[in-house]
Amino acid sequence: MLPNGDFVDILFPMTADLYYAENDQDNFGEMIKTWNKDRTIKCSAITALSDKTLTPELKPSEFLTLSNHLYFRTSTDIRIEETDQLDEDPIVHPLTEILITNIQDSLKNNLYPDYLHKTQYEVVTVVPTFDEFQNRNFFRVYIQRSQDQNGELY
Repeated sequence: MLPNGDFVDILFPMTADLYYAENDQDNFGEMIKTWNKDRTIKCSAITALSDKTLTPELKPSEFLTLSNHLYFRTSTDIRIEETDQLDEDPIVHPLTEILITNIQDSLKNNLYPDYLHKTQYEVVTVVPTFDEFQNRNFFRVYIQRSQDQNGELY
């Protein structure tokens, strides 16, 4: 018997929080970016090196560094903000205004924690995949650890 009667829990056993940027200017004209949580999505995330042997992850040239890139899959188009109104046009966000954080496994363990907070990831690419009937199946997303880990999340 499948959990919840479908394959979603099997194909996407993890969850992640999805944030969109809101840009504003301060009194001096400097752009201020704040991140607002839109929703929690079902997903699957693996490191970019996990499909290779362990050797590349332990090379001396990469000593004390972690992979900052993740392969991310979800059935949700993360570029489109969810709306409560049926008659509203969907809000489509550029990739630079999407942030993913709080990636957890099915037991609610944070997979990629930073020292004081949840690691924040920026979206690099979003590629839809299709089944044999050319129906959209899921999205492959390539994400990288943000250089700015101090973004204010609301």
